[in-house]
Amino acid sequence: MNNDNRLTLDFWAHENWTMDDPINRNIWRRSPMRMEDVHPIGSDRAMNNDNRPTLDFWAHEDRAKGDEINRDIWETSPMRMGAIHDVRTDGVGFTGEFGCQQAMVCEQAFTVEAPRLIGAYDDDEPLPWIPDWVGNRHGSGTGVTLVGPSYPPIIIERALYWAGMPLSDYRTSGSADEFLTTFTEQILRDGDFNHFTQIESLLFPFRTAADICYFNLCRGSFVTRCQRSGDDQYGDERLDGSHLGETPARRLYHLLYNDYVKAAEDWTWQRLLDSRSGAVIALGKVAEHGLLRLFRRKGATITCASDGREWNPPALNDEVFWPSRQADDDRPVEYWIERSGRWWNVSMPDVADWCILPVHSLDAVEKEDSGYRRTRRILERFLDSER
Repeated sequence: MNNDNRLTLDFWAHENWTMDDPINRNIWRRSPMRMEDVHPIGSDRAMNNDNRPTLDFWAHEDRAKGDEINRDIWETSPMRMGAIHDVRTDGVGFTGEFGCQQAMVCEQAFTVEAPRLIGAYDDDEPLPWIPDWVGNRHGSGTGVTLVGPSYPPIIIERALYWAGMPLSDYRTSGSADEFLTTFTEQILRDGDFNHFTQIESLLFPFRTAADICYFNLCRGSFVTRCQRSGDDQYGDERLDGSHLGETPARRLYHLLYNDYVKAAEDWTWQRLLDSRSGAVIALGKVAEHGLLRLFRRKGATITCASDGREWNPPALNDEVFWPSRQADDDRPVEYWIERSGRWWNVSMPDVADWCILPVHSLDAVEKEDSGYRRTRRILERFLDSER
């Protein structure tokens, strides 16, 4: 003891600690799942008094800055979007109520009445699409790529059921990095906008935001503008097109979505090539189907990991209604969750190999697999599999 009645020996010396202990590793990885058995996701566990996740999952310092693909998305997506609308609306004679929210930014699009949407930004510049979240460790061997179908509506002036970001903040962002700083703070880290907290529920503690690349096949918020039941407020919702029935509008709805996906395909393909680990999580059936179609067009061989059966696309040439169809009628999303150790193997000799695990979409998971509780039991095996 010294005069302050304190130990002079550095008892808890770092060099006395055994590194990489296997039991400690299992405690770190498995304790959240064991804790969920006692306190299911959605309880007061892991929530503070503001009902927000206490873990700062979407940390600003975990995001890679100056990404070239994001710069291209920010600078060229308005032109790509304008070209799509010029083609799809020319001579159609249809007053649409759906499209990318980023193209619905003129004054008319924010009036009380339901506006004409497609091509409605003639007097105003459309907003850029949403750049990708790229973690600064995604290029390592532990990186994982998450792919969804499209972004939810994020502009708060058109919100019906969501939180969001003010249109003025979107407009005044001068670059992809500047936008992503605001997007991270106002959307990803906002517990009221709980859409993206599902990603944290899925991945932590197996991976952090530094390990992931997250984007959607459609880089914009593909939405339908509609009236909220019971009042005169109009806003944007993400629907699957079935609300349009068997009408010409439904065909245009799917054609337009497919055009958005194809317009972003070069960015999607480069992200997949940049994934050194080859681990890809498809968030929902639309993302799964879109990814498999892309890989098949690139000449990849796609097989099921458990039985080696090759994927035969139901309609590879269907450029209209494929988003409403399963990639494989015998393998819905539940198939992959219920049968641990099964996922799609994708191989391109002399290029790369990937594994694709389909899971429920961020929209459907609360109903189908709350907090990704069942999915998490197979996720560790998937992430640790050899590719």
